[in-house]
Amino acid sequence: MPVVVQQSTPSAATSSSQGRSADGLLETFQREAGDRPADSVLALRWLGERYRQVWASVPWEFARKADTLQTVDDITSDSVTVTINSTTVTETTSDSKWTSAVIGRKFRATGDDEYYTIDGYSNANPDTLTLDRAYVEATATVKGYKIFQNLYSLNAEVGQIQEIVDLTTGKPLERVNIQWLANAFPERATVGPPKVWAPAGRDSNDIQQIELYPVQDAIRSYEYRYIQEAPYVEGGDAALVPQVFESLLRHGWLANYWSWRSRQDDATGQENAWFGQEELLFQKELNEMVARESQNMLPQKLKLARRFTRHRALRSLPYRSFHSADELP
Repeated sequence: MPVVVQQSTPSAATSSSQGRSADGLLETFQREAGDRPADSVLALRWLGERYRQVWASVPWEFARKADTLQTVDDITSDSVTVTINSTTVTETTSDSKWTSAVIGRKFRATGDDEYYTIDGYSNANPDTLTLDRAYVEATATVKGYKIFQNLYSLNAEVGQIQEIVDLTTGKPLERVNIQWLANAFPERATVGPPKVWAPAGRDSNDIQQIELYPVQDAIRSYEYRYIQEAPYVEGGDAALVPQVFESLLRHGWLANYWSWRSRQDDATGQENAWFGQEELLFQKELNEMVARESQNMLPQKLKLARRFTRHRALRSLPYRSFHSADELP
């Protein structure tokens, strides 16, 4: 019977009431272990690992999703006091519009190249900010500034990001490497509607985040399209719905089991052969499943990133230049 663990049910046809729990599967699998079953925690971990392996390999249509993010406006009200070699920024007036929401955003004093991450906020009189490192420019008592956000966290189930689209223009942003962005624009000086995005690791809650550039200075909405990350089998009572074959999980689980048995004191020497046999059967069924699911995918038109085709556009321009308005790829 086909089964898979999933965080959200894609349709009524695959509701959890039609499937089995992880406990039910493990009870079946453990019986094949005879008088030497695996520890229950270890057995559940093997099932979860194989499930996530299948999920990451198969292009499930129901796992293709979309969500939106909204950028935040920058803060430039009034002025601040900044001190060389200090991490403290103090408001000059009491109308700074600061709240705890500024923590994690970036701070740049007017006229400076450097920008800093805001690590702390104190609601005092006057209010203060704590920067992630010491201020390196000259001390100033009435200094303009900008607080902006260039990193945005996505929703918790995002696995592979496929595309980010500006909902105002309907055009997709170009994906770039975060290291390329850091090398090309270390000061993040340009302000305006973002043209590119880069994966930027994970936030403090272990959720994927991205960087948008140029730095957004207004509220703007973007749709990001993604493939759902493989859910974890966190407990033996996790609901199972029919998406992958039980036999596929069985072969994978038994491969883990025989690999474990081969390292035990009572190993007979046959365990590695049984492990190899189950692993081959698992890979065979997995390849068949990938082939089946791939038939459900619409063909996608591939195109080169614009930075690789700039020379073609340049040949059509009379002055052979994009000028400063086109600094990004």
